[in-house]
Formats: sequence, C-alpha cells, structure tokens
Amino acid sequence: MSSAWNSAPNRQLYPTSQQCFIFLFLDSNICVLSIPFVSFS
Repeated sequence: MSSAWNSAPNRQLYPTSQQCFIFLFLDSNICVLSIPFVSFS
C-alpha cells in the first residue's frame, strides 16, 4: 500500500485529498444544519 502512495506524484495527490476533505466538511455541515429542521418538523 505504501508503494502505491509513494509512486503517485504529490501534485496530483494534494488536490484530490483537498477535494475529499472539502466534500466531507461540507457534507458534515449539511448534516448538522439539517438536524434541527428534521427534529422540529
């Protein structure tokens, strides 16, 4: 597994990991924001 990570260029690894982090961050925010609406409705 480590050899596969090492063979990948860093400039290609960083944007994908950043997009994944942003996606998870936005997804968690949407879930947190939707909890009050679901519980009150």
